[in-house]
Amino acid sequence: MLRRKESMARRDQEIKKLHELARRTKVDEERSTLRDQMSLEKMEMQRIEDQKSREKELVENDLFQSLSSFREGPRTSYKSDHGIAKSEDFSSNQGKEQLKIIEPYYESELPMVRSASIVKFIHTPRFFKTPRRESTQLREDAFIAKNRPFLKANKYFNTNETSKLEETDPVWLKQKGDNFYKVGDYLAAINAYSLAIEKDQTFFKAYMNRSLCYLIIDEPNLCIHDCTQALNVIHQKARDMMKEELETLRTKLLARMSSAYCKIGNLLSINLALANMQEASSIKPSCDLIANDMKSIQRFKKAMILKMEGDVAFGSNRLDTSLELYNKAISEDSSIMQAYSNRSAVYFYKSLYDDCIKDCTLVLESLRQSCLSPKMTQIPPIGGIPPQGSQSREAMVKICLSRRALSYEMTNQTKYAIRDLEMLSKL
Repeated sequence: MLRRKESMARRDQEIKKLHELARRTKVDEERSTLRDQMSLEKMEMQRIEDQKSREKELVENDLFQSLSSFREGPRTSYKSDHGIAKSEDFSSNQGKEQLKIIEPYYESELPMVRSASIVKFIHTPRFFKTPRRESTQLREDAFIAKNRPFLKANKYFNTNETSKLEETDPVWLKQKGDNFYKVGDYLAAINAYSLAIEKDQTFFKAYMNRSLCYLIIDEPNLCIHDCTQALNVIHQKARDMMKEELETLRTKLLARMSSAYCKIGNLLSINLALANMQEASSIKPSCDLIANDMKSIQRFKKAMILKMEGDVAFGSNRLDTSLELYNKAISEDSSIMQAYSNRSAVYFYKSLYDDCIKDCTLVLESLRQSCLSPKMTQIPPIGGIPPQGSQSREAMVKICLSRRALSYEMTNQTKYAIRDLEMLSKL
């Protein structure tokens, strides 16, 4: 324990040093950029002043030439159309006033006064009292999607108001949600499915599709709730449905509930996932996909047990034992990114910095590759990689970046350490 505390203290000191180095580098770069910008502005101001001086000199020369032309001799007097009377002899005493301006007279015509009118501005209804901003749009949509059943008292969600016919049709709303799902706008799809359920609480297809959206955005508990509601409605309508259709719907919902239970990640939820898959297998015993998913969940359970045992060993400072358990968990199921992340911590405390860098890089690259997939078309039965936008994913990225930066620093790769710290500061 003493050695671990000393390692932690050294790690904190190294983190402070790296942060200070990154801060100084950033300050120097900002100062250099500011000096360059000031130099450019000074050059531009000097150029403008020179241009003004040249133009002023040209205008003065033209004015002097015009005045000298008036002193050349007598001219006959005439009156221009614009009311300007010129003297007969500019050089005589009588013509001291060389130019006399006579203001022309125009009859002014005023426009008619416009008639009074009232202009009404109709603003888009909005739940929040603050102005709409793009920076907070995602958080507001997520809040509305999660709390829509409790917001009916608000005027924006009042279903008693007059609305268009298609907005009161649950089938049309469900189709609208399907269109949002196809383009990857899962929060908008959830809102459309929620409106369809408000119009018809026995519309089990809306429950099913909304549960899939909840599973994608890492809301397993809400997914399980919708799957349970859909199963209850299907059970009530079982007499009006064909046997094959009933078995297909029940199998699909049970498999989806298993995926949601696996995303929760504890042993109790994994056992519930296995129970649901066994029930689905009893409905369709000849389905190879269900059999493969059940094997995947069983491997996932074994790997999670080994990972938890490794966490206990690591907490008691048994580094060799924890490393062996993490290796077994990864060999059992290589999709569990938490095992790689925790194994990198063991490598770091054992001063195996190159192995630590490899594991952290593997985790970060796997998360990056998952972001590049254009659309999630099939949900796996287990949740090895946290979904985009989830708190677990953000925490995993921060831990791996900071741990890899320390390992780079320990191996005298300061450039890469600063790069990781700069990436970490932007999160």
